[in-house]
Amino acid sequence: MTIACRTSFVLIAVIFMSVTLSSTGHKITDTQIKHLCSKTHNFNGCYKLLKSDYHSVHVDLQGLAGLSIDLALKVGNKINSYLNSLAEETHDSQLRNVYGLCSNNYNNAIHDLEVAKENLNSGSYSKMPVQIKDAFEETENCKDLLVTSTSIDPADIKKKNRHFQFLISIVMVISINLNKN
Repeated sequence: MTIACRTSFVLIAVIFMSVTLSSTGHKITDTQIKHLCSKTHNFNGCYKLLKSDYHSVHVDLQGLAGLSIDLALKVGNKINSYLNSLAEETHDSQLRNVYGLCSNNYNNAIHDLEVAKENLNSGSYSKMPVQIKDAFEETENCKDLLVTSTSIDPADIKKKNRHFQFLISIVMVISINLNKN
């Protein structure tokens, strides 16, 4: 191997290591997860959720934000698909309307979370809380529709909506902490 070739190899290795270290930062600790979860309305649920994902022990705060957004998106999309199928299947016109409007809220919330993920990936952490707050407000709008509906909610969308809100609240806490770092 020539000197130029070795120098190139060493240079590539140094660049790779510096990029890897700067992009991953420090792995999140158990103490940090506990601190984040203490800022949510359900410490035990948050802690259990974040610790249950084996990826969470190998990521920094940015990585944890990405995992949390991905989980919220997965759940939000699942609920939205369910809302769409319920709207198509129900014979109750009021419920059909509520499910359809909630589906629109979920489309907006999912879009807001996708934009927050783009902001995360681009390093625009300061923009994330606005998008996450908007996503949460969309779920509040759905909750209001469900509460004011005189029809019984046989699919228990209220409970599913609360779970989605809980996931969004975790994303919010993490995004706020990203802005502090």
